[in-house]
Amino acid sequence: MNRNIQSTPVHLEEAFATADIETAEIAFGELLKIYGHQVRSFLKSVTSVDGADEDIYAEACLSLWRQRSQFPESGRSFKGFFFFLARQRHTDWLRAAGPRRRSGTSRPQHEDLSSALSIAAPSGLQPYDQFLLKEQQKLFEEWMYTLSPKDAVMISLHSSEERLHGEIAQALDLTVDQVRYRIKTLTESLRRFLSEFGY
Repeated sequence: MNRNIQSTPVHLEEAFATADIETAEIAFGELLKIYGHQVRSFLKSVTSVDGADEDIYAEACLSLWRQRSQFPESGRSFKGFFFFLARQRHTDWLRAAGPRRRSGTSRPQHEDLSSALSIAAPSGLQPYDQFLLKEQQKLFEEWMYTLSPKDAVMISLHSSEERLHGEIAQALDLTVDQVRYRIKTLTESLRRFLSEFGY
């Protein structure tokens, strides 16, 4: 690695956004080593056609490099920006889903896409909207596992059962002000968590 580039993610992100191409290329390669496997794993989990996940990953990397000048203005971390672009390329792929060929071999169609993504969701949602809802629910559950038992119960009462602050305070032996402050803090925590995945 270039001696002038420190290897911490923060410094690499700064170097990636620089106008100097050589420095940006070095930082880009290092950042892909750090976050690439997470994006690859995500694309593999949402793509059922063999090889399509790697195609989408390559397109996402290309988009990331071409749009590096927009990275500082996006307000996202590199990981969040990478996931955001990967979702865009995955959306493009879903919209174009149908008979595909590679080296003369037919790829399976996404004929069952709607049924595969028909999770509990409001009627009328498009397949990709259903997919996003399902993924956000999964991320929400992962975030819940990081909370203390008391915070998890509070969020469950607030978001799932739609309890009033007074009822939550009574159930958890807290004041209403404590509940309001904690819910506000937890909501900000959730937003930060989701932003790391491009939301």
